[in-house]
Amino acid sequence: MAESIACTYESFANLMRQYTSKDTSVEEKKKLVQTLPASGKRTIGPSISKRLYHYFTSSDSTEGIQ
Repeated sequence: MAESIACTYESFANLMRQYTSKDTSVEEKKKLVQTLPASGKRTIGPSISKRLYHYFTSSDSTEGIQ
């Protein structure tokens, strides 16, 4: 999973640019990595994609990941 995200965005900064872009809706950002391969024929999926978005963009360090 991490490898496919790294190959797609090349750097953490590029991924964060996408997550913080004003040109992309929050709903689109939550789905940003869901179609990337995770392992075999499986993709990352909407649940993990949404969790990653919240993890990397939350301003509350005590907030749990749902």
